[in-house]
Amino acid sequence: MAQPSKAPVPSQKLLNLLKDFQQIASMSGYLNHAFDAPQLRLFFTLQGRVMVESVEQGLAFTPKLQAWSEAIGKQLREDSSSTIMTPQIQISAPQTVMDGRFFVVSTITFATKVTDASYLRIRTAVLAAYQAAVAMRDKGVGLEGGLPIPAAEPTAMGHPTVGHSRHAETPAPPPLVAPSVATPPATDPEVDAFLFGGETGTLPQDPGLGPEQPK
Repeated sequence: MAQPSKAPVPSQKLLNLLKDFQQIASMSGYLNHAFDAPQLRLFFTLQGRVMVESVEQGLAFTPKLQAWSEAIGKQLREDSSSTIMTPQIQISAPQTVMDGRFFVVSTITFATKVTDASYLRIRTAVLAAYQAAVAMRDKGVGLEGGLPIPAAEPTAMGHPTVGHSRHAETPAPPPLVAPSVATPPATDPEVDAFLFGGETGTLPQDPGLGPEQPK
């Protein structure tokens, strides 16, 4: 009787990459994943939350939050050379918290895949997006000229950082508002085609996670 085949064991480098991406996503959202050796498939949820004083203020702020979400999606695609699939955007109605204030949330979901040798552009793009969500949450609605979309700042070795101690926050550049575009549909055939077929290109080495492997 044939023995069932064992699932491929992910490399230590892929496990380290997963931990790194989980830490980034925890800044303002969460991450789901699946191992499909030699690839690691990543399914991100980014939440851009802003506190407001009333339902009316929340509703008035919604168009600006929509524009911010679209700009984040566009930057994710551009910074990753389109290896991140088109993000899906959902804006919530104003919700209340226990202190009587309200908040509005943009939920941005996007998917991609990385390998031992192909991850640096994706990591840089994802880090910049989550930094933008943190900056918006901290600064709130009182922003002139639009909401911040900061870019990841590399360290002296070229490795972007996030958080505290081993990671550091970076200042936001001048605010940016993207041109208005339609929110992508809830499903996109391009996502399935990308996630379950094709290859990612070889990306520059990330010195913080070891040498790249030849393809």
